Amino acid sequence: WTTELTKLAEEYREQSDYLEAGRIYALTGKSNNQWEGRAEALYKGGLLLFRSGRKDEALQAFKEAASDGGNQLYAELAKKRLEQLK
Repeated sequence: WTTELTKLAEEYREQSDYLEAGRIYALTGKSNNQWEGRAEALYKGGLLLFRSGRKDEALQAFKEAASDGGNQLYAELAKKRLEQLK
């Protein structure tokens, strides 16, 4: 189901519906702790949520991505984004 949800999120993003895309990415990352794409989904969700004006939701997604040990690249990107937003 994670593949289907990320495809749906991409469709929303391509249609410029950043809020829905961001929420779906973040939900997918939050809901699947064992998924190797978790940090990436949370990070992308955070970017899209921030773009749609949902700063608090974006910060939460970035925090969760930053603490994910499964993908160091996206965890580090999330940490940097959090520093920029402070």
